[in-house]
Amino acid sequence: MTEIDAIHISSGNVFSDLGFAPDDAAVMLIRIEVAAAIIKRIRKNGWASTQAARELDIPERLVSQIINTDLTSMSLDTLWTIAVRSGLNIELRLLEKD
Repeated sequence: MTEIDAIHISSGNVFSDLGFAPDDAAVMLIRIEVAAAIIKRIRKNGWASTQAARELDIPERLVSQIINTDLTSMSLDTLWTIAVRSGLNIELRLLEKD
């Protein structure tokens, strides 16, 4: 059995907790949340990568990148477009910091 030295309470953004700058962390979190929703739609529809690429009108390599959460070269705009093509309705809510 090991002893826990400290427990870190999450800020709600794992990227922020890992030390990324707040603006970068916010974008990273949005990208991963959109990608996760796309993956869920692909699985719900039972699409293989080839069929997902055809249905979403994107190259199969992008489907692979999304499924593997290799999002470093993928813009939020691209993910947003793919999400809409997958049948997702997207709502954006901006809140002022206190």
